[in-house]
Amino acid sequence: MDTSAFDHLPESLRQKVIEANQAYALAAELSQELAERFAIDDLQVAMTTGQVAAVSGSVASEEVRQSVTAFLLQSGKVSQVHNGLMVVPGGS
Repeated sequence: MDTSAFDHLPESLRQKVIEANQAYALAAELSQELAERFAIDDLQVAMTTGQVAAVSGSVASEEVRQSVTAFLLQSGKVSQVHNGLMVVPGGS
C-alpha cells in the first residue's frame, strides 16, 4: 500500500490512518472470501485495527453461522469475531 499520501501528517496520526486503511482493505478481502464460500444475504464485514472482525447479514442455518466464525478464526487474519449473522430458515 502506498502511504506517501499521508507523509504530511504527524507520525502518530499517520500511523493510525495507515492502520485504519489496512483494516478497511482486510474487511473487503474477507467479505469477498466469505461471499465466495458461503450463502450470506446482505453481507457486511467490518474490521478494527486490533484484528477484530464484525460480520452481519443473514444465513439459512446455525451451522452456516458457526462455520463463518470458524472460517474467519482459522484464516489467521483475525483475532476475534463478533458474529451478528441472523439465522433465517428458508433464506439464503
